[in-house]
Amino acid sequence: TEEDLPWVMDEFRRLGSLQESESLDIPMKRKDGSLLYANISSFWVKHQGQDCLAGAFRDITSKKEAEQALRLEKEKLASYLDNTAVITLVLDDQGTVLLINRAGCDLLGRPMQEIIGENWFEQFIPARLRDKVKHVHDRIAAGKVEPVEVFENYIIDAQGKEHLIRWHNSLLRNKEGHVVATLSSGEDISDEREAARALESARKRLRFVVSNVPA
Repeated sequence: TEEDLPWVMDEFRRLGSLQESESLDIPMKRKDGSLLYANISSFWVKHQGQDCLAGAFRDITSKKEAEQALRLEKEKLASYLDNTAVITLVLDDQGTVLLINRAGCDLLGRPMQEIIGENWFEQFIPARLRDKVKHVHDRIAAGKVEPVEVFENYIIDAQGKEHLIRWHNSLLRNKEGHVVATLSSGEDISDEREAARALESARKRLRFVVSNVPA
């Protein structure tokens, strides 16, 4: 296509300077004007005593269309996750963060790039709770127990403040049925729990007063 011609020519010049085989995906136009994608495997040949760059074309349009459809689905999913109020967290069997949404990043007070790839238990769980929380995760990820419907634990934000999170856990499996990750959605219940404690404390004081009133 006309808009792709400059960078395609730059790529061919680069291949020409390498003097070695390499492949390149480029958009092309059919005779009827419709778009196709081709993978060109380039290689050097001798032609009439000169070194020439030859290429073998392979139509990869269906592959590119599938990749584009998958990318759009991922973008839609990311948009959905980022607009939910609950934390969405995906961990592999070692506890490495594979995915976290905007709500999770906001609560932790960290950008996504500082969270993805980190070990969840070592970086974001209070030291006193790491073994307990990791033990629950390991048993779920290993398929030894059914996913815990509700589990509560504290996490630490960038300022060192602890937040009590109520998690709903499930498993992600591959086509063979093997567990590949855990998927958890969580909500910060710190204020809710603090309110419950305050209410219980008020009830205790009221019961004490009532029990000590003679009339």
